[in-house]
Amino acid sequence: MAATQYAWAAGFVDGEGCFSINYHRPTNHHRPGLFVSQIESPPLEILKDLFGGSINCTPARGRQRPLMTWQITNWADLVNTVETLQPYLVVKAAHAELMLAYLHGPGRRYPNGGGRRKLSDADFAARGEFAEQMTKLNRRGGPAREPSNSRST
Repeated sequence: MAATQYAWAAGFVDGEGCFSINYHRPTNHHRPGLFVSQIESPPLEILKDLFGGSINCTPARGRQRPLMTWQITNWADLVNTVETLQPYLVVKAAHAELMLAYLHGPGRRYPNGGGRRKLSDADFAARGEFAEQMTKLNRRGGPAREPSNSRST
C-alpha cells in the first residue's frame, strides 16, 4: 500500500477516530478497539478496504442523519492497523502508543492468536490501568505530539 494512503488514513483517524479500551462487565474483560464515525460512508469504506473491520450504521433520530461507524476490534487486525498508522498520527499519537502497549502487554493474545484464558489478578489490574489511561487521553485536551517533519522557526 502506498504511504500516502496510510498518511490519509492516519489524518482521518486523527480527526474523527477514537481509540478505546472498555471494560465489558458481562464477560469480565477489557475490549480494545478503534472507532471512526462519519455521516458519509465513502471514507469509512476506504478504511475498511485498507485495514478490515466492519461498518455499522446508527439510525437517524429526529432530524439527525444516520451515523456510520467503522470499527476494528479483532486483536491481530487492531495491532496491524495501529502499527501501520502510528508513524503518521499527530493528535492520536499517544493513544496509539498506549494501545500498542496494551496489545503487546500483560495477558496479550497476539501474535499467538485468540483463545481465552483466565488472566492473573496482576494482569487484569494492569489492563484496567491501561483502560483508565486511555479514558484520560480521550478527555478533551489530551496530549498531542508535534509532527516529525515540522520546521523550527
